[in-house]
Amino acid sequence: MMAVLPTSAEIIHLERSQTGTEFGSKGFDRRFLNRMRQCGYLDSTDSRTSGLERLRLQYDSDGLVLFLGAGVSKASGIPEWRELIDLMLKTLRFGPTPENASSVSRLLEEKASLSLLSQFDLVSQQCEDSNQPGGFVGILRAHLYGAREFQEIRRLMNAIPVDNEEKKRFNWEPLLKALGKNATLAAVGDLLLGQNGGATTVNPKIGAVLTTNADNLLQSYVMGRAGGRRLLTTVDRASVGDHPGMISIYHLHGWLDVRDRRELAVAPPPLVFRESEYFDTMANPNSFANYTAQSLFQRRNVLFIGTSLEDVNVRRWLYNSFEERRRHRAQLLKPRYGDYPGAEAEAFVTSIRHFWFKRAKELPEPRKVLQNSVADAMRHLGVEVIWYEEHSEIADYLRALA
Repeated sequence: MMAVLPTSAEIIHLERSQTGTEFGSKGFDRRFLNRMRQCGYLDSTDSRTSGLERLRLQYDSDGLVLFLGAGVSKASGIPEWRELIDLMLKTLRFGPTPENASSVSRLLEEKASLSLLSQFDLVSQQCEDSNQPGGFVGILRAHLYGAREFQEIRRLMNAIPVDNEEKKRFNWEPLLKALGKNATLAAVGDLLLGQNGGATTVNPKIGAVLTTNADNLLQSYVMGRAGGRRLLTTVDRASVGDHPGMISIYHLHGWLDVRDRRELAVAPPPLVFRESEYFDTMANPNSFANYTAQSLFQRRNVLFIGTSLEDVNVRRWLYNSFEERRRHRAQLLKPRYGDYPGAEAEAFVTSIRHFWFKRAKELPEPRKVLQNSVADAMRHLGVEVIWYEEHSEIADYLRALA
């Protein structure tokens, strides 16, 4: 059988098929099959790889950037943004929650057209009007770190010495045990670490960490695993640079140290919670947060963990980087093969290189239909969805990578 180049319809059909479909049995051109192997879509037998297998292949060949959302810290007692704003509104006695409303926050979205971010502006204004002790940051800290189940971790983190030499003599075991109860957080932290001659170092396959979380639980866990040495550079503004031998963790919304001591507060925290702050940073094409994330999305493979991927700017970063890569690949294929009918489709599927852990269990029925729809929508952003049922599976997947 003569080797041929596939059509667009054949590529898209095979790309959406189940694991095990053999591309090679179709008699396709060997150069095409080699390219599909290189991008991880085919294994050594020219069979379609699963999302998990492709993630492993990309990790082994090019490494990963991790993008972490609220789901990574939630099991430690840190509220997600919706929970957080509800707690803040309740403290300010901002309207009772009707029995048929799931939260005040959702009610304000539906009835007052106030977005989640604009509600933080509302809280800020109410804090000023009522002379709330500590102002906006005070009420934010009180509820971000106020859950009963979080207080043991908070107490242990407050005991961490300020002096770097004292950190190396500090007993980290109680804190590691407390943080380790959050299997996802611990698995992420363990993935960031490697060994070099018996010493704990950073994993060279992790290029950076982007996070929308404001806490520093991950930094504390990694420091504890490293015996008090700092292996992560916390980057929250353009004036903070990368450090050799460390992994940079970029806090896109700023960060607020869990520890309460005044000597740690060198400067006011550069937080991005209010809508005005968001437009000045995440939505500003020239801002530090925007160009850093966009650049990493363009150059690296990104794994999304514990995030809903609803943020329109994150989706914009994904779309822009995916389209740029897809167009470039198509331009390389057409001169090489002339009128290649599958050039656009091949460029499309081989440009999908980001990954998202998404919980199938949370989808309503018909679940299978919605899974297919979500997966197809994310393909157009260059993202492969890796479905899971229980949160514990994320830790298993990350340990398998490590």
